[in-house]
Amino acid sequence: MATRIWLLPCFLACVFVSTAYAADAPAAPALPIPAVPLFEHLYIPDMPPLNANAAGEFEWLGIRIGAGAAADYRCTRYATLRMHWNPSTGKTGEDPVLHDGKPMEGSPEGQVALENGVLWLTNNTCPGQEKAQFHFLGKDGRLLAVDTDPGMVQYPLQVQALSATSAALVIPDPVSRYLRVHVVSVRDGKLVDEAMPELAIPYRRDFAATAYGSGNLMILGGSNSEYRGCSPCRSDTHILDVATRTWKDGPSMLESRSELDATTLPDGSVLVSGGYTRLANWSTGPSRTAERLFPVADHFEAIAPMPVGNARHHGVWMPGSGNKILLMGSGIGKHIAAYDIASGTWRVVASNTRSNNGGGCGFFPFMAGGQMYAWIRNQNEANGKFYDCIEQKQAGLVMIRPFADDVRTAAVFDPQFLAINRGSAGFLPAQGELPALAIGGDNTAMVDVFGTDGRFEPAPELLDTRNEGRVLRMHGGVFVFGGHVNPDENPDAVPMEWLESGDLRHFGRWRRVEGTPPAKLGAVAALSDGSLIEVDAKGDIHFITLDTAHDPVTLKRTPGPTFDVPRRPSEGAPILIRQLADGRIVFAGGETNALRVALVTDDVNKPQARDTFAFLGTFQQADTYTVYDPKTQQWTASASALRVDGVIRMFGNGRVAWFGGAPAGGEPPAEKSIVVSSATGDRWIPLRGKSLPHVDLTGYIETITLDDELFVKGSLPASDNGPGKTIVEWFDPEALTWTTVWTIDDQPSAIATYNRVKLCHLPNGKTVLLPEMHS
Repeated sequence: MATRIWLLPCFLACVFVSTAYAADAPAAPALPIPAVPLFEHLYIPDMPPLNANAAGEFEWLGIRIGAGAAADYRCTRYATLRMHWNPSTGKTGEDPVLHDGKPMEGSPEGQVALENGVLWLTNNTCPGQEKAQFHFLGKDGRLLAVDTDPGMVQYPLQVQALSATSAALVIPDPVSRYLRVHVVSVRDGKLVDEAMPELAIPYRRDFAATAYGSGNLMILGGSNSEYRGCSPCRSDTHILDVATRTWKDGPSMLESRSELDATTLPDGSVLVSGGYTRLANWSTGPSRTAERLFPVADHFEAIAPMPVGNARHHGVWMPGSGNKILLMGSGIGKHIAAYDIASGTWRVVASNTRSNNGGGCGFFPFMAGGQMYAWIRNQNEANGKFYDCIEQKQAGLVMIRPFADDVRTAAVFDPQFLAINRGSAGFLPAQGELPALAIGGDNTAMVDVFGTDGRFEPAPELLDTRNEGRVLRMHGGVFVFGGHVNPDENPDAVPMEWLESGDLRHFGRWRRVEGTPPAKLGAVAALSDGSLIEVDAKGDIHFITLDTAHDPVTLKRTPGPTFDVPRRPSEGAPILIRQLADGRIVFAGGETNALRVALVTDDVNKPQARDTFAFLGTFQQADTYTVYDPKTQQWTASASALRVDGVIRMFGNGRVAWFGGAPAGGEPPAEKSIVVSSATGDRWIPLRGKSLPHVDLTGYIETITLDDELFVKGSLPASDNGPGKTIVEWFDPEALTWTTVWTIDDQPSAIATYNRVKLCHLPNGKTVLLPEMHS
């Protein structure tokens, strides 16, 4: 049976990390991951990525929004609260911070976790009462405070932990833009604030700051440009020796960078990644390059680049990794990369739910049921002009894939969160017990697997990144060809690959395939014997096989039958191919040249002689389909649909549906008409009245066939209450009726998951994995 390939605009990275499991181990049950708390129930401030505690809770200091209002907004007083959130259970809580037995007031700013507590800044702006203070709340409940310079309160605050007991507040002076630094430390039961000398170099806020050495501060990159990007930016680093209160120049980075991330690793080295560089500037997007400073060598060394570029990102430890794998969250990139310190390698482990040039508002990785997830808070669009982090309107759940292919996991997915936020991924529908696959997309090599039993897991990554790849089952595995890394690239430039096994429990490895790939314009389909059948751009039919005995795998072609009436694919009239259960092969669509004259041959009078024709005229869009029987080597044509243009789909046992188009020689109607071929192809049945879908046929619709079933996606007609909902309908070919199987606008308990995949149980007893379609 031929398999139709669909490219999805955006899939979601539902991938998991856990311990390795036996290949046939049962899948873990689905966990109903609760949605992000509502803004009015729990305020999640804009902050760098957080790690959960041993109990799986995120903790921070916050305020109760709406409380403490005053006539003068500068005098609004908020109670300082310790807030808790367990994403796996949805449990939240808040406790007042007490000072001398009374609830403390003040909005926490620039908070940072130290080894034995949390440090933050409050700023009282009430006229006549202006006061800025650092506070430290120890794990023992003791509260310390120290006054600081109100002029240090410049937003956004950048506070960097330097040691187990100290942190630095770093801001550019609003006039000179020299860097001002206050180091705050816990000493002998007191909180001490020390103003350090300025770094007399003007900066904007695009530099990175990190701990270096024994409680010292390092400033990396950045610029003094009012424009984002690297125009120009710096490769310089500067080190503040806190003990001697002096600045010195550090080793230069290999590249000038702005909006970079710098993370100090457990061995004292500094990992620098991404940002904007001279080669990866604002116009081209952020850089993938990375480098690492080893203290003993005192110089930066180039390391493997990130799989995808990013800027404004922050490193946070992957839960359960023992501070050995670093996740890059809250950036502007489409994907989340992880860095394995031991191997020095990167991997894309999830795709962002939504990103923009403002960066993220929070990244919260956590474990639930043995799997790893992350909630990502993204900026909200306000009035179509700018983005901000107010409220948590744009929060999306992603599931983090394991770092290594040999770490296998299995889970039954929670349908409300099943989506893959990758554009231009190739999608291979499920077939019987074989799973569906989402392959590549958004310049990744990611491969995700969905079983109709609800099992979900990542598969080994492709050898090459690929967008809009074409995917077919072949020789017991999965064959991938075509696609591109960028739209201007020759699709044949991305090498072909073959996965040895497409079974959900027994993956093989991806292997290179040499040979001439099927052309982008050509039609290709899988046959029951594991081979492929192809109609090339000229209309010639070939059978395609793979020689898998050696590496690389070799693609081979052998001639197939010749159309009795010439037929070829074109941009406006693609050909669809499907093999039926009895072995016959259906070819629908394309262009034909039906004008012919019979030729006189030497054997014309013999009983078994075949007629020979010469074809005249030009190719025109076909309004018939044709069936080839390999047993008899005979062709049989369907009746004429008497229409041109439109979209054709094959479903069931070789039936064809024609959406839209116009009668030959006539004008297309305002409403898209639909005709369906009979089971034998001897006539076409127009759908009318109750046989038409419920979607608005005067608007945009998409169609898809999965596992021989036909679906249409569109919007219900608008009403006085506003635009109609988007639905997907399934076609019952026996009753000639449509049934709604998915109301896409309905997404309870989930926020900002886009382009999902739904496990649909159809009225005919079948179960299909249905993507939010893009034809």
